[in-house]
Amino acid sequence: MRFDEIMAGARAELVCKIYGEDFAILEKLAEQVREVIEKTRGAGDVEFDKVGRTPQLEITPDRDALRRLNLHAEDVNRTVEAALAGAPVGSMQEGSRRFPVVVRLSEERRGDMETLARLPVGTDGGGVLPLGRVARVARLEQVGTITRENARRRVGILVNVRERDTGGFVADA
Repeated sequence: MRFDEIMAGARAELVCKIYGEDFAILEKLAEQVREVIEKTRGAGDVEFDKVGRTPQLEITPDRDALRRLNLHAEDVNRTVEAALAGAPVGSMQEGSRRFPVVVRLSEERRGDMETLARLPVGTDGGGVLPLGRVARVARLEQVGTITRENARRRVGILVNVRERDTGGFVADA
């Protein structure tokens, strides 16, 4: 562990910390601060401290549609689980060893919203409906890491100063 990490809890010589509750505002302010710091003479490595968004798949059952079609959220959950995590459909025997056979969508199809919306959801009467008729399928960008310090949300901009003194760099920035 570097001395900088021990003293400041960061892996850079300088850290500009911005506190607040609204992540969108923190993100915008951090980007503005980064732009200013990058233009300051002596700015070496300038990066965000664990800020970013992570893509997530959100499948929200449409309760009204489920009620109209006499389906349950569990029907939707079973379909989604089989498609994304896999579902056992049998077993295969090789000699004295038995192996489970599990089916699921391929990696590329698991990320395709149209494919997911067309997944068949079984009904009590033996019919099938596309998932998109009974649930909303969406890809969202969610905050990946929320860092807190003293019970307040924060973002940090990490800076390593090159070819000049740290105090002069801070004064100029």
